[in-house]
Amino acid sequence: MCHAFNCSGLCDTFVDGTKALVESLPLFRKAIPGRKSYKQEDLVHDILKTSYGAHDAAEDVHALANLLLNLNYNKTVLTHSFTVRAVNKNMLFNKEKAKNLQLLSVLVFNSICKVPTAENIAGSGLNLKHLEAIYKREGENGLTNTSMIKNCEGQPRVTAAKRILESVIPKLVEYFKEK
Repeated sequence: MCHAFNCSGLCDTFVDGTKALVESLPLFRKAIPGRKSYKQEDLVHDILKTSYGAHDAAEDVHALANLLLNLNYNKTVLTHSFTVRAVNKNMLFNKEKAKNLQLLSVLVFNSICKVPTAENIAGSGLNLKHLEAIYKREGENGLTNTSMIKNCEGQPRVTAAKRILESVIPKLVEYFKEK
């Protein structure tokens, strides 16, 4: 869904007009355990004692909203909801990861870092050439600072975990020295 809004240029409009997205299936499974069916049509019939025009987008949305209001599981809803910006950020991270991860596989192969760290590097938009340029320009400190720099949400670009940085950065430096 977010991908469609990004491609159409309507993402900002969608983000501004949407408070949150809810992962409804796990929510309903937790709120109403033991059901044989969690199809929205069945939930509306059993809980709201009504029917609606299923598979009509507008009616599906209204029925889901009524289900959520009827269940009144505010705390449970919060644990299964995400902001649109968070979903969009995750999509962008995955897009960057897919684009950059293959070139970073050499780091995993050479035991410089583990797959999750390579995925974080790739998802942050960095590839091997970027890391090498940072190293050539700013040395070991540049690699560390680039990994730890905070994004607009206050999260580190790659990691701020001292244990990971102390393990990966020196190995990365040695790798670039040998190139």
